Amino acid sequence: TETRTVELKSMEPDIFKAATSQEGSVEHKIATDNLIKKFASPEFKELFGAKAKMIEFQTWEGVDVLKIGADLSKDPIRTLDNFNNNVYKNLSAETKIKLQSKIELAAQQKISSDLKQDEVRASLGLEPQFNANEYLKVFEGFESYDAIKLQIDINDKVRGAIQQVHTAKEEDLSNIKFYKLEGSGAEILAKRKANTIIRSAIEQRQTAINNGDAAGYISKIDPNIIALDEKISTSQDANTQKELIKEKKLLLDQKFNELNIPLNKRFYMSQSQAQSIVGNIKNAERWEEQEQILNGIEELYGKEDMPDIIRHLALEGMPLANQ
Repeated sequence: TETRTVELKSMEPDIFKAATSQEGSVEHKIATDNLIKKFASPEFKELFGAKAKMIEFQTWEGVDVLKIGADLSKDPIRTLDNFNNNVYKNLSAETKIKLQSKIELAAQQKISSDLKQDEVRASLGLEPQFNANEYLKVFEGFESYDAIKLQIDINDKVRGAIQQVHTAKEEDLSNIKFYKLEGSGAEILAKRKANTIIRSAIEQRQTAINNGDAAGYISKIDPNIIALDEKISTSQDANTQKELIKEKKLLLDQKFNELNIPLNKRFYMSQSQAQSIVGNIKNAERWEEQEQILNGIEELYGKEDMPDIIRHLALEGMPLANQ
């Protein structure tokens, strides 16, 4: 018995690697091959006798159970899809029944979280990052199906109307069209919630622009500027950053004109960027450090834009001595 225990214990590292390493990787292949050789060896069969086959089945089943645990932590929705498509082929019928509700719950929780994030994306006019119909299928037969369908419908309706908020000229915001509360009960609920989100989007736009945050607002709704911001933030080269900022300024000028943003509200930085810079200036202990911060901004944005940048920083509380 002790010999058998030691033998089973010696297999644990390979079982773990077979379950958690990337399928197709060298590590996964070595671990899997080790287990296959182990089960085929005369020594193993002699040690466990009539139970050898059962132990082999239980081991591969254990690999799949561990793999499901690892997969759930990475992508519960894909794990459920794999489970339903018999990717974990070593599971017994009994084990499948035990695991099914756990996997379904994890996938549904992830979908609910994704839909909440998608409500924000919808309000910004950004495309969904998932297939809504595939998500809805996960809830078929569950009590929460109607609530999930309602949330998907709300997000769809917001996307169908929100672009007018993001493209209207400043003076036309009062003419934004809302959904008429007509149709079935669920449809009216979706339209009412969508209208609330659209009104909130109008208020957020007006607040942002009034606070000198037109650039911040546009940076949330324009995919081209979102992509540029990502490149700017990840670039380690000052010259590349300067070129990207120049490109962003051109796009912002275009959007400022399209939206008819008041001239005194047109800044190339977001409010949060300006506030961060002002905070750094206030925290600098010596005036040389403060000057270095402003010189760095001038280097990136250009001397011609510094008067407006200084005005923006002043609005965010930059000390008078630095203006």
